[in-house]
Amino acid sequence: MRRSVGMNDKNDQTQSESDSIMLDPTPRPRSQPESWVRFVMDRLWSLTFLSVACLGLYEADFVSALLHASHANRNFVHLGILFGTLLGLFGCYIEVYRSLILGERVHYDNAKTATHGMLVSIMASGVCLAIGMWPVWHWLTLPYLFMWSWGVVVQLLVVLPPMLVRVVFMGAYIWFMHSYLSMFLIGIP
Repeated sequence: MRRSVGMNDKNDQTQSESDSIMLDPTPRPRSQPESWVRFVMDRLWSLTFLSVACLGLYEADFVSALLHASHANRNFVHLGILFGTLLGLFGCYIEVYRSLILGERVHYDNAKTATHGMLVSIMASGVCLAIGMWPVWHWLTLPYLFMWSWGVVVQLLVVLPPMLVRVVFMGAYIWFMHSYLSMFLIGIP
C-alpha cells in the first residue's frame, strides 16, 4: 500500500498540533468575570460557615465552658490547651521566624519537621479536648470542636489576608491565655 507524501505530512502536522495542545503546561486564563465571581462566592461561603460556627459556639458558651466547667476532666483540658500552644509555637516558628525574619520561602519540603509537629499537636489537642470536655457536652463535644477548628479557624484562614490572620490569631491567643491563666491567679477551679 502506497501513501502519498503530502498526506503523510498533513497527518504529522495534525498529530504535532494535537500533541502541543495536550502537552501545553500553561493553563488558559479564565475570563475575568468568572474568576471574580468564584472569588466572591468562595469568600461568601466561608463567611457563612464562619458566622454559623460563631453563633453555635456562642450559644454553647464554648470558651466559658472550656475555662470554667467544673465537671470537665481538667487534666485533659489542660493538656489540650498545652498542645494548642505548641501548635501556635510551631506556626510562629514557620510564619514569623523562618518566613519574616530569615526571609525564606517556606515550603513543605524545607519545613517537614515543623509541619509534622503541627499535625501531631493539632491531633493531640483535639483528642485531649474531646476527652476533657466529654463529661460536659457528651456527644456534642465532637461537633463543637469541629465548629471551632473547621468553622472558625479554617474559615479565618480562607477569608483574611495572611498578615491579618497573624494579628487576629495572636490577639485571640493572648486574650484566651489571659483568661486561662487568670483562673489560676484568682483561684477559680
